[in-house]
Amino acid sequence: MKKKEGVLTDTRTGLMWCLIDSQTDLGKCLDYESAIEYVKGLKTGGFKDWRVPDTKELAEIYKSKPFFPSDGKRWYWTSESYKRYMDGWSEVVETVTSKKETKWNKKQTESWECGTVHAVRP
Repeated sequence: MKKKEGVLTDTRTGLMWCLIDSQTDLGKCLDYESAIEYVKGLKTGGFKDWRVPDTKELAEIYKSKPFFPSDGKRWYWTSESYKRYMDGWSEVVETVTSKKETKWNKKQTESWECGTVHAVRP
């Protein structure tokens, strides 16, 4: 891992991560649409092509040393969303929740719920 200007580069994958998540940056949680807009607006490290990570990418940064800090209470949005029908159509998003630094749980969350996002590029 290499650290520079608010960005951490994972030398194994080549992915670059924002060092802070949306909750730390803004002091509040975000629904899915707001999380996507937040990531699109980032210019951290001079880059403008930040995106929401997929489930595998997100889990990897927490399972591999050195760990991103995790308080075990937050859950994080991923880029994996789909529509489902249960008493009406709704958007559901895959999220991951940390239980321990090396163990992550994946779950489905309604897009209107309030969570956190970690940005990655490219």
